[in-house]
Amino acid sequence: MASGGTPNITIEPLGDQHSRAAFSCGDNVIDRWCKKTAPAEHAKYKSRSFVATRTGENNVIGIYSLSMRSLSASTLHNSGYSKEVPALYFAALGVCTADMNQGIGSALMVDAFKRALRVADKAKFYEDRQFARIKPGKLDMYVLMQTLRDGFTP
Repeated sequence: MASGGTPNITIEPLGDQHSRAAFSCGDNVIDRWCKKTAPAEHAKYKSRSFVATRTGENNVIGIYSLSMRSLSASTLHNSGYSKEVPALYFAALGVCTADMNQGIGSALMVDAFKRALRVADKAKFYEDRQFARIKPGKLDMYVLMQTLRDGFTP
């Protein structure tokens, strides 16, 4: 998907076709994460990483990662929650130093926020696929393993 305000940029899920070897954002921790950890965690569904490339190219010029977490309500002020709070964790963001100040970081953040909203708005989608709410009116949902097995057994 092309970002709205940054021409010639494609943002998509991290894949084997994306070259991360030259990625350098000036932060060694994020550089190592982009090259080693992000692909491993993405492959294992521990998190989902998304990359920015110049349209038609495969060199990663920006990257971010999302994962699901829960937070203790006591850590959030005036959240309205009394127990655990479901959260989408924006784990990391990096843009190559040569591509900074071109709106790529902002485009990546907007992409992350739009993805989060799409997930939040898709409860009906999950209910149609046999997910059930843990408590009526709440966002927490589950699916039984038997339902998954029935759906994927040839």
